[in-house]
Amino acid sequence: MPGPPPKPSHLRQRANRKANSATLTGHRRGRIPELFDRPCPLRSQHEPEPEPVRKRGPGRPRKPRPSCRLCLGTDVLPWHPLTMAWWREVWTSEIADQYLRVDRQALSRLAVLVDNFWRASDEGLATRELAAEIRLQQQSFGLTPLDRTRLQWEVERAKPAEAAEKDEPPPVYDSRDVLRALK
Repeated sequence: MPGPPPKPSHLRQRANRKANSATLTGHRRGRIPELFDRPCPLRSQHEPEPEPVRKRGPGRPRKPRPSCRLCLGTDVLPWHPLTMAWWREVWTSEIADQYLRVDRQALSRLAVLVDNFWRASDEGLATRELAAEIRLQQQSFGLTPLDRTRLQWEVERAKPAEAAEKDEPPPVYDSRDVLRALK
């Protein structure tokens, strides 16, 4: 007796493989979500001062108000350029297709941590605790190779260059060409 027929290829999988594993292909084509505006933490320190009783003489310009070193007087804290680069990388990567709309809130909280990390490192402050928290938070989103392995996400690799080379015959080199070039 020959036994049962083999399973169709699309149903075959390893016994220890989770059903929700995914193969990530290509780059996300959607729109990158915008990061929210954050109020400047020093807002209370740069509120307008009451006008002095004594007015300046005619023709003299008003004294410039000191601007905040963080927001430059706009009351909105700008994002660090490296945080913006990280945000674009996350949302244009292959793994972005796995994120749901509800994941944006947690990724936004992670962006705040990343921003605080870069600001602290620019000022020469200790960043060990921030780095540890970022490492813990990013595990949920498959942002490192180990995390993608744990989530059983596989990134589809491009076909190796060797396969493309097999289509064309390899170039033939003549060792005498080297000697001719030296003459």
